[in-house]
Amino acid sequence: MAGIGSLIGIGAGLLGNIFGGIGSARQREKAQTQLDNQIKENENLFNKDYYQDILSRSDVQNLLRNTRNRIADANKIASNTAVVTGATPESVAAQKKNYAKAYSDLVSNIASQSSLLKQRAEDRYLANKNILLGQQADLYNDRASQWSNVASNAGNILGAFSALYPLSTNKQSGKSLSGFADNPNEIPKTKNSNYTDNIFLA
Repeated sequence: MAGIGSLIGIGAGLLGNIFGGIGSARQREKAQTQLDNQIKENENLFNKDYYQDILSRSDVQNLLRNTRNRIADANKIASNTAVVTGATPESVAAQKKNYAKAYSDLVSNIASQSSLLKQRAEDRYLANKNILLGQQADLYNDRASQWSNVASNAGNILGAFSALYPLSTNKQSGKSLSGFADNPNEIPKTKNSNYTDNIFLA
């Protein structure tokens, strides 16, 4: 009975491991879904930052708009001042040209930062990708370990069953599994043993 108890104990452990594995699988599924979302978000962020037009960014647009407004105000002031001071139209035009060049230089300097922003976007993307790939590997290893434990426990219960009930012990009252006695020279007895004895005594 102790052996049967051991078998039952191992079987209960196997069932516990299976049900525990089901719960773990659900948690892994949730973790995998979250990880897939993070991978997608990382790719979307990279595409947004890497392929963006730097001049179309809202902060850059605000800077350029404010600069244009200031230049327009400065040109208006220059024109009004020229009327009062008697400055020539050429001098006013030269001043406007200088403002226009300053604005053009500003745009060029901003555009030149595009390659730097692309490099930063790529570096950030690769760093996040390595982290996410590590998390993916952990999920794969956890899944493989869970199945390994289930297979190991299944092997244990089969091994215990074989140990408790080996084929060599499947004998009752000196009879083998085939119904014959262990002694090959012994005549197997039938239910009507007297009839069998009479045949060989005749």
